[in-house]
Amino acid sequence: MIGILTIGNELLIGKTINTNASNLSRFLDRHGLNADIQLSCNDDEAAIVRALTFLYDCELLLVTGGMGETHDDISQRVFDQHFDHTHKREIPNHIGTASGYVYDGAGKSAILFPGPPLENQAMFQAIVPYLSHARPSKQYHITGYGEYALEQALLPHLPIDQFATYTDQGFTTIRILSQNYDDLIKQLFGESLIGVGEETIEQTIADLATKHKLRLATVESITSGEIAQRLTAVPGASNYYYGGLVVYQDEAKHDLSGISRQLLQEHTAVSAETTRQLAENFFRAHPVDLVLAVTGYADHPDEQLHGQSYLCVVTRHGVMEQAVKYTWMRSRIRARVAFAGLDLIRRSILKYFENGL
Repeated sequence: MIGILTIGNELLIGKTINTNASNLSRFLDRHGLNADIQLSCNDDEAAIVRALTFLYDCELLLVTGGMGETHDDISQRVFDQHFDHTHKREIPNHIGTASGYVYDGAGKSAILFPGPPLENQAMFQAIVPYLSHARPSKQYHITGYGEYALEQALLPHLPIDQFATYTDQGFTTIRILSQNYDDLIKQLFGESLIGVGEETIEQTIADLATKHKLRLATVESITSGEIAQRLTAVPGASNYYYGGLVVYQDEAKHDLSGISRQLLQEHTAVSAETTRQLAENFFRAHPVDLVLAVTGYADHPDEQLHGQSYLCVVTRHGVMEQAVKYTWMRSRIRARVAFAGLDLIRRSILKYFENGL
């Protein structure tokens, strides 16, 4: 039985999102394992002792928080006194100042990490020797398929207990308990496969753009620069990302992108026609190989228009266009449109540059 204990007042008052629990769970998942229980408690000796009592049956307990030098960093002292152990060793922290510790006892172990995620993730390898039941697994990220559709596609080839599916923002992940299904996944899903393991769609685009020596650009309205931000989050993005525009108001579309007032009046700012013109105008005016333009309604009182968005990629070889409609809250609509834009860039590179004309 594996347990995760995250310690910190900031977690329980909602000030800090509990990324440590998520990161530890993802680390276990990469080794084909799941945590059986997760618990959070305050930076208080009595609270930590109660948590240890509750988690008594865990053979492996992974703990974050309370490992610094302030008055409420008491985790190590509490475990020294209340966790039954015969051996304790230090885990060096090469990024920060607070070390981690491994406590080994009678058939049980606890591994304590400092709270900051940037520090503790570099120390997670200390967990590996304790994962006696680990099974190799691999993750594949697929766009355009829901969980049920993926499951139905896989069932003729894999037993149900060999894989699991998880939805994310714009794609679905398959975790398969084997390393030997790359060919099958590519055969089943083809260009819908956007990444493997820790690969992101941004990294996939970076690899493709670098391979084909492409210059990419964006013209954004509804997403307000989010696509550009995500593209440039990858190190070395200046090698392939040229730049872009955020043209939110109609005046900006006219003044910065050269969209005629007549076009805006006839088709509105959110339309396939305006979106294509945004991309084509930028493409003609700048030394780039691919331009993505997006427009849409993140909010609209008319249900027929709420979430309606248009995307267009222009290249010298051809144009790809897409209309999407999402019916969620404003922030989620913008995030989904941003992902759709990234995926349209990816698919356009595959069609016009990777696979030929």
